[in-house]
Amino acid sequence: MHAAIYRKHDEAQAIVHTHSDHCVAVSCHLRPLPGFHYPIGTFGGDDMPCVPYSTFGTQALADDAAEALTHRTACLLGNHGMICRAPTLTQAVNQAQRLEIMCRQYALARQLGEPRLLTDAEWRQFFDRDNEPSTARAFSRGSGPDRRRAGKCRQFPIAGGVLPCREPSAGEAAPTADAQGSAGNSPSPGACFHASA
Repeated sequence: MHAAIYRKHDEAQAIVHTHSDHCVAVSCHLRPLPGFHYPIGTFGGDDMPCVPYSTFGTQALADDAAEALTHRTACLLGNHGMICRAPTLTQAVNQAQRLEIMCRQYALARQLGEPRLLTDAEWRQFFDRDNEPSTARAFSRGSGPDRRRAGKCRQFPIAGGVLPCREPSAGEAAPTADAQGSAGNSPSPGACFHASA
């Protein structure tokens, strides 16, 4: 599974896979973790996918996990646990911890009923805000969608469609190859700057 992710995602330099309690509990429902809390967006979209159960060590599990990590930096593995990818081991560990916390919070929220989900408009506002320097610095340290690859056209799926690529606004420079991933230099999701590559 790890090798399949490394092969499919050049930007992945570290992978963390766990069987942490709350991730396993949520994954046993074989449903995506919904966008009930804005930090879900730091993984690249408005939910966290959950791939179907496959026996550990099989090609099916490897392929499903690698595919799920195309538009997210982490996913749940049905009846199994979770896996995430990141540019550094520290970031991958932080993502794994953040996902475990999110699953615990979701399980707690479900005890009161089905939690309210953020709307498409609220997700757009989150991703737009993610472009602000203070927010970009905060999220770039721990995880976040793969938004540091200047010149790569990406669309970020949300329930109501996708956040499309956009051109840089006046005065906004595309990140350079040597500064990709630097705090405060990460464009927001959907800001691929493909025209400037």
